[in-house]
Amino acid sequence: MARCDQGYLCEVCGRDVEVITESDLYLRYILGEVPIFHLHQLPERHVRCNPAVAQYIIDPAFEPIICDGPFDKRLFDSENVTAEEARITAGWQRLQAIPTLGVALDEYPLKN
Repeated sequence: MARCDQGYLCEVCGRDVEVITESDLYLRYILGEVPIFHLHQLPERHVRCNPAVAQYIIDPAFEPIICDGPFDKRLFDSENVTAEEARITAGWQRLQAIPTLGVALDEYPLKN
């Protein structure tokens, strides 16, 4: 089955990533970590299926997640953790707003 026939399946849990607001790939695009021309080539995941990133989202609308292991933010310098929380939370909040903004794909990323 072609990718377009099966939707965007999460490489971690195997379920469909049904909406953009759940997309780790688009979160990373918004953060400037994925170039626009790679969006159709890279694997998809749910934000929550990537705890190394999701643990940095600090928002009342996002249930906190713990990332056990070597990428657990509790093991890192608090100044860097605070900066990552601000950066990734801003990206996640932008991701949540995308469906209502009416902007083109190249306007999704946060302005630096």
